[in-house]
Amino acid sequence: MLEPHAIHGWTALLKLGFLALIMAVPSALVASPPSRMMVVAPTQHPAIARDLVARAGEVNRMPADPLVLTGTQGTDPQRLAAAVREQPSFGVLPLATYLRLQGSQDVELIGSSQARTRFVLVSHAGRNHCPAQSVAISPAADQTFVNRVVAPELLAGQRVRMVESATPLADVLTGAVPCAMVEQHEMARFSGLQHHFEIVRSSRDFPRAVVVAFARTSARERASFRTHLPEICSGRDGLCEAAGLQGFMPLRRGGLRREVRAYERASR
Repeated sequence: MLEPHAIHGWTALLKLGFLALIMAVPSALVASPPSRMMVVAPTQHPAIARDLVARAGEVNRMPADPLVLTGTQGTDPQRLAAAVREQPSFGVLPLATYLRLQGSQDVELIGSSQARTRFVLVSHAGRNHCPAQSVAISPAADQTFVNRVVAPELLAGQRVRMVESATPLADVLTGAVPCAMVEQHEMARFSGLQHHFEIVRSSRDFPRAVVVAFARTSARERASFRTHLPEICSGRDGLCEAAGLQGFMPLRRGGLRREVRAYERASR
């Protein structure tokens, strides 16, 4: 039978052995799980979106697991809700998607893309106005965002009926609709026919994408990610240019307040 002092000695040795075992385990095995990063990307950019997540992980020295929504998935409330339930840490989202989420989720705006976009109201050349009829709009556009933020500015209070069309500018050319509301970069597809269009009115500039932090991230993680945003696009491989973002810049708390207020005011 062991003496009491011997039992205490064995207990101490076991504790030391267990501590040594923990210290001997490779750090990769005890590292924190990867941070999920949600990207809502155009349909043609899912691979680029994954590369963007990998770059953000490298810059922030953290493993990053991509959660990519493409095309109209970013405007589908059910798909968005399912993605948020997977507890992403950070996200690169269209402005419209952020505005949709910020009213119901704990999500903080921490940055935006350097690339900007604007919406234009386009009619057939020589008409320079839009009668109170139908306005064609792409089904890929977030209609809630358009109705609450863009349309009041472009239509100046005029009531029109929004009609989804896969080819809104072509519909203006053929006379199927008197006007279309599109992002200005979409007109580049009709570069040889632009003399057939007239821009009736333009909106102010909006960021092509914003960067957000979700509820699971700490204040320290958010501050670090915000600080390192410009580094994500500092390489010479053209990754951010290919994604149409040009680069990222940090935003202070309360950024894009005008857009947030317009979105919230119209929802009441």
